[in-house]
Amino acid sequence: MKTISNREKRGRLPDPDGLNKECAARAKKTVELFCRLSGATQETAVRDLLHELMHLCDRDPEFGNFADELGWAFLFLDDIKRDLIEREFLPEP
Repeated sequence: MKTISNREKRGRLPDPDGLNKECAARAKKTVELFCRLSGATQETAVRDLLHELMHLCDRDPEFGNFADELGWAFLFLDDIKRDLIEREFLPEP
């Protein structure tokens, strides 16, 4: 049985496709732009951006329901985690 690495113990997100670094870099640029446009500080930028996204979804149905979209994001992460656990901890058939 595989042991859990120190990285996994620290709570890092799984990175099965090796794209987390690229995703984080793109998100950082987005948050930095949001800070410039809104005046938000780095300390509150993520929550401020999420707050504004809630308003966007509330006013423009084209972007979906915020709670549903957030739920989908968490479900996607859960699917990745479940897939990794099954591949790493279950015996091959």
